[in-house]
Amino acid sequence: MKGLIWPGPLIVQANALVDADGDGSAVTMIDLRRAVSNAYYALFHTTSICTAEWLIPDAAHEERYALVRRFSHKSFRSVYERVAQPASNKVGHLQLVFDTLNANADLVVLAEAYVDLCDARTTADYDHLASLTRTEVLTLIQRSALAIKTIRKAPNKHPVDSYRLFGCLALTPGAPGR
Repeated sequence: MKGLIWPGPLIVQANALVDADGDGSAVTMIDLRRAVSNAYYALFHTTSICTAEWLIPDAAHEERYALVRRFSHKSFRSVYERVAQPASNKVGHLQLVFDTLNANADLVVLAEAYVDLCDARTTADYDHLASLTRTEVLTLIQRSALAIKTIRKAPNKHPVDSYRLFGCLALTPGAPGR
């Protein structure tokens, strides 16, 4: 399929931008900013694709990729924030679901990585005064890659919690196409 946004190449490009296998001497601040953005978008697109695969598993790729446009950064972030927070006396219709997800250490690490990468991407893309270090960016790329593996393996490793997570991701309202 032409034009698809594949998460894997985004991680590869992020590593290339920061010269992950070299000394990093030629890396610029723009390279670091783009690498952070790529790492975040790799995780966002993986979350979108996995959620679409969960919703319509037998659909053609074109149908699933049309669906992913309906998911929003804001709605995913709100779900991941609730998964990352420890269970508490929070209220809400889905609180029992989130309390269960809070008990799954793998999904909490995934959620924390998503929220941190979202924040880092916002800083990298919009804060002109922010200064990033290569070490910080390499860590964010590694966290994104690990989170991608976690969400990809979740349906097999944590099938019931995966249904909970993907259901929350799919049903949380957000701005369509954003």
